Amino acid sequence: MWGPAPRSTSPSDASWSGPSPPPGSVEDYAARLGYSPRTLTRACLAATGRSAKQLADARVVLQAQRLLAHTDLPVAAIGRTLGFTQVTDFGRFFARETGRTPGDFRSAQR
Repeated sequence: MWGPAPRSTSPSDASWSGPSPPPGSVEDYAARLGYSPRTLTRACLAATGRSAKQLADARVVLQAQRLLAHTDLPVAAIGRTLGFTQVTDFGRFFARETGRTPGDFRSAQR
């Protein structure tokens, strides 16, 4: 229905070449499923009305909220765990998606 059957994309597979996309990116999810990012986005839009990027970002935000609410990990460590190389990038992303800084969110949960 949405293209060819998923194929193996493990790093040990002979067809695998080049660096892996960042974890949690649309490219990463599409590669894991054996589809192009465009095909994955079309499928997501058809099924949920939201793009693959919107769904991936929502998943990262959910995991960030869980870690902020239920662990004492520093915000920088949570950002690194979620694939952000700079804590400021994580802070901006989280604030854009939730309307609150990671620290404000954590304080409200305690």
